[in-house]
Formats: sequence, structure tokens, C-alpha cells
Amino acid sequence: MYVPLPMNTTAKMLDVNLGISKMHIKLKGSKEPALMEGQWHKKVNSEECLWNLEREGEKSTMTITLEKKEGRNWWTTILDGDIEIDT
Repeated sequence: MYVPLPMNTTAKMLDVNLGISKMHIKLKGSKEPALMEGQWHKKVNSEECLWNLEREGEKSTMTITLEKKEGRNWWTTILDGDIEIDT
């Protein structure tokens, strides 16, 4: 999963929680709403989920790798309430 971030964002500026059932990405100390938050479509193995920040000049993008709790099954969306994938 790729998440575009505000320009010049660094990893130290982020509060990231990838829980079993829900997640959030927030800027530390900001009164602004979360950059992303919600309920996973299905449970994930949170101990095996990883995130990485990639920067290209001023542009920052977060890459999130999820491990599904139920193994190899199809998700129609990543977060509940998102537009579903039409396959």
C-alpha cells in the first residue's frame, strides 16, 4: 500500500499505528486530522506489518506491507469504507 505524505515529511515526524483491526498515520504534535486512519477490511498480523518512508527530493511516500491474519484471501478493499476493487 502506498500513502502520499506532505512535502518534506520525515519518519521522525510520524505517529504510525498498524494494529490488528485498525490503523492510523498522524503527524506528531499536529492538531490536523490523521493523514489516514480506519478499520482494516479484515484482521492483519500486526507484528509482521512493516512501513517504510521513501523520499525523492521534497516528495515523501510511505510504503506499507501488510500480512493478512487469514492468509491468502482476496480483499475487495484495504480499509472499510474505501471504494471497493471491481474485479
